[in-house]
Amino acid sequence: MAGGYAFRAGQALPPLLLDDEEALAVAIARQIAAAGTVSGVEESSLRALVKLAQVMPARLCRRTDALRSAILPLQRMGPTVDANVLATLAAACRDQLQVGFAYRDVHKPIDVMSPRIPPAAARLEPIDESRCLVRCPAHQLDWLVYWLMSLDVEFEVLGPPALKQRLRSAGERLARAVAASA
Repeated sequence: MAGGYAFRAGQALPPLLLDDEEALAVAIARQIAAAGTVSGVEESSLRALVKLAQVMPARLCRRTDALRSAILPLQRMGPTVDANVLATLAAACRDQLQVGFAYRDVHKPIDVMSPRIPPAAARLEPIDESRCLVRCPAHQLDWLVYWLMSLDVEFEVLGPPALKQRLRSAGERLARAVAASA
């Protein structure tokens, strides 16, 4: 081999050579990331933009500035996703791992709920004297909607949004059924 780089995992990054289009794409992606819905990368995105602007040729700086002035970032319309959480979930998807989420805050003490929720179905954690947190796997949300309703306790859904939507749909369906029979 006459020269070049040997890339090895865990080593320092070598200088990155980008053509004009790649440099523009990176600058735009960093700008979008700085104002986007992935939290925890805003500051590092801005630092990367500054470093890129310092070494970018003047012709590319003018093109980047023109694109930056023409691109309007979308107003944040909901919650942001933490970059570390997103990376962890992406790795779990890649590695085909099962992931669990905390779904709800049950408005009953843990000693009341323990006999009603088998350990194989969910894990209970005390929040205070009158409430507990129920953690269970993220799959089979339709079953989870039925299960939550059958507990006959007040609860608050902490996530994921898909569970909230399924509960909302079930509530609307129940309201229509009651209204039709009245």
